[in-house]
Amino acid sequence: MVSGTIRDKRTGEALIGASVSLLETPEHGILSNSYGFYSVTAPSGHYTLLVTFSGYQPDSLAVDLTGNRTLPVELETAAGQLAEVVVSAQKKNDNVTRPLM
Repeated sequence: MVSGTIRDKRTGEALIGASVSLLETPEHGILSNSYGFYSVTAPSGHYTLLVTFSGYQPDSLAVDLTGNRTLPVELETAAGQLAEVVVSAQKKNDNVTRPLM
């Protein structure tokens, strides 16, 4: 098992809902909890831990699981920011225009 907390490298703030997975066993993916804590259980072996969070650079760490490991992770904010986000939608016209009988 590997566990730890995920934090912002600059502020130390816990990152809630960060995605954590082992690349070799993607079915073991989880999200960090409200304290930034994560815990992934897998059989002994060599793995790559991938941690991602929106607005941050992903981080991958080599992990040798031979027992329980504590591995804190600090993510750096992504260098670029979005210039503009456009959200659009259309509404279906359900008005009756003629009798249907």
